[in-house]
Amino acid sequence: MVRKNKVRHEQAATLNKLANILARLGVCHNLTPITIAANDLNDETRPIPIPKECKFADNRNAWGYRIDKLMFKSNSSPKKTRPRENAPLEIECNIHLVGDMNDFNESDLDPLKHLEFELLFKQGKSKSSMHLDRHLESDGDSKPKEIHPNYHFQYWGYEMKDIENIGDVLLLEPPRMPHYPMDIVLGVDFIVSNFIPDKWKELMNDGGYLGLLRESQKKFLMQYYSVIVNNGKLARKMLPQLQITKPI
Repeated sequence: MVRKNKVRHEQAATLNKLANILARLGVCHNLTPITIAANDLNDETRPIPIPKECKFADNRNAWGYRIDKLMFKSNSSPKKTRPRENAPLEIECNIHLVGDMNDFNESDLDPLKHLEFELLFKQGKSKSSMHLDRHLESDGDSKPKEIHPNYHFQYWGYEMKDIENIGDVLLLEPPRMPHYPMDIVLGVDFIVSNFIPDKWKELMNDGGYLGLLRESQKKFLMQYYSVIVNNGKLARKMLPQLQITKPI
């Protein structure tokens, strides 16, 4: 078990380091949303923003943060983007995550109790969005018809490279793709590596950034896969299709 308030201060330090690196390399131009979240974590008198659906035996055991309107801009967009707009691609990132300090760094437990990671894309008059979230089950909820991995990505559309007339798009509800949870470090890396590759190359040569990335991968990515391998009951919430209950 990790000493309680140490988690808050460690996460605040991570946010401040990330903000300094992003500012130095010019990845973001307004890092106030990150520094506000870091200040809130360091101030132990400020309660963690816990959504009402997220239950704790004692709210003092919660850690987490909310970062809104963290903005990125790229002068180009992915090759298969339709419609093509002669305008920069703007990306807005919003993230709200909450975890239990008692579960922090426990290899066979879910690292988070709540996660909303939302990306909003805008280019000219065109908009799109995608999100990664943690499926919350409440007492009395009926079982959903569609598959709901605990952590899943959803995107509004796919395979639009040959479509010029948006009126021709069939908008089905997209499947929920299983994915490991992401904190702001992994989230920023996801954005920059996929949509601002030139800046990602710079980040990959920055020792401070790589250190943050390794720590976040250890806490969230590796812990997620450790749960799948070692905790059969919880693994089926991560991957509902899973029929393997023991490591091969």
